[in-house]
Amino acid sequence: MEKRQVFDVPKVHIEVTEHQAEIKRCPQCGEISRAEFPKGVTQSVQYGLEIKAQAVYFNQYQLLPLERTGEVFEALYGQALSEGTILEACQEVAEQVESGDTAIKKHLTEKEAMVQFDETGARVEGKLHWLHLASAALLTYYAMHTRRGRPAYELQIWKSSRHCPRLHR
Repeated sequence: MEKRQVFDVPKVHIEVTEHQAEIKRCPQCGEISRAEFPKGVTQSVQYGLEIKAQAVYFNQYQLLPLERTGEVFEALYGQALSEGTILEACQEVAEQVESGDTAIKKHLTEKEAMVQFDETGARVEGKLHWLHLASAALLTYYAMHTRRGRPAYELQIWKSSRHCPRLHR
């Protein structure tokens, strides 16, 4: 017997789910009652969590520009995303991780004895910026700044910390 296997990805498509909430009027008192939509369904038309998560992944992790991120959705799903939609999804995620970022920064500035620093150039709207990182064995904090080196770390990352031995000798 001879065998052959082909690994492939099934064609994907956007699934649209319509939610309907009944509105009823009481025949006795005339009061109107409205059913509730599921949590997170707030607009008459909106993108779901999976699409928004993929948009953030392509734009922030894979570093695709906004226009190319929209083009990826057009190529994969036949539905281009606007730059505004992608930015809004990124902002939602930024708000969700803000408390974690703050906790990481606080831990690195107050509890870690040895913190390593690095930076690399990155383009933001066509201009050179610097992606700074501060890390210890288990945590890393990232921050984008227009300046590089020690001045940026002091301004952006460690503003008032006196616990960073490499910056405050």
